[in-house]
Amino acid sequence: MANLSSVRDGEECLDVAFESADHTVVALTRVEFEDCVFDGLRLEQTRFADCTFVDCVFRECDFGVLVVDDCTWRDVRFERCRMQGVDWRAPKAGGLGNQLRFRECFMRYGVFMQAHLPRVEFRNCDLREAEFSDADLAGAAFAESELSGARFQNARLLEADFRGAEGYDLDVTSGLLKGARFSMPEAARLLNGLDIVIE
Repeated sequence: MANLSSVRDGEECLDVAFESADHTVVALTRVEFEDCVFDGLRLEQTRFADCTFVDCVFRECDFGVLVVDDCTWRDVRFERCRMQGVDWRAPKAGGLGNQLRFRECFMRYGVFMQAHLPRVEFRNCDLREAEFSDADLAGAAFAESELSGARFQNARLLEADFRGAEGYDLDVTSGLLKGARFSMPEAARLLNGLDIVIE
């Protein structure tokens, strides 16, 4: 078991387990994490800058304040994590990476604006008030997630899966929903923006 606060800037962490620890402040720059597991961490203030995460798993982590600047994520899973208000935008070329999976995560007020997230998975997540405007979410899965107040203005949602999701409001006239999947009765919400009366 390793301590995240002992990791130094520029370090490479390969196949390391970071488990059940409370940290007040963690700030890391240019650290590469590969095949690492972060299990049960409680972090009051965390900043990852220009870090790379490959084949990593975060389980039951509680991030009080999480800042991710210019980070790359490839084949990373978050399970039952709490990370409210995280800004996931990635100005680096290539965007956030690929195969990000979030399961049963509390992610209210998350910012994914203009993020390139094809095939991202949000399963049974609380995404209330999240910002997805102008994001590329082609093939994304929002199954069983709560999306009340989430904004999707000009988001690319081709072949996205909203089956079992609740609370979403999407502009069906935008043409960016082709092939998207929905389930009843929640799919009736798609008619909200059409200014029609159904009796």
